[in-house]
Amino acid sequence: MKATIRLKAACIMLVFLHVMSAEAQDVKSLWMSMPSKMTQYLDNDMKRTLVDGGNAQVKVKNLLGETAVLDTLTADFMQVKLNNASTLQLKTLDTDEGKRKVCVVRTYAAPEKESTATLYDTDWKSVETINLQALTDNLLQKPDTLSET
Repeated sequence: MKATIRLKAACIMLVFLHVMSAEAQDVKSLWMSMPSKMTQYLDNDMKRTLVDGGNAQVKVKNLLGETAVLDTLTADFMQVKLNNASTLQLKTLDTDEGKRKVCVVRTYAAPEKESTATLYDTDWKSVETINLQALTDNLLQKPDTLSET
């Protein structure tokens, strides 16, 4: 009787671990299938080196001779600093229709930080571009008592 319960518990754990690893693998496979025009300074070997190292601040020399660093890798999110002035974030999103979308946020830090966000389907076809500047403009308001300077 106890052996059967242990066997069932072990099977449930194996299924759970398989589902979790499949989810993490999905972000890695999306990263690897990302078109080269989106990561122009990284070839497939460099991209693979970054994600195969896990979440351990893996670094590679990019095609420009600068350092690219994997900052974060989770089941549904990753952030890669492509060089000193460019960061790329990927976030998988589940839709109401049960389909998955990928939100890609590119941040350029020269001279000031500026970000663009685009939604893609899992085949890397652009679905929607999000105007982040319009969102932040609505969030920031100058109080009447604050001078222009």
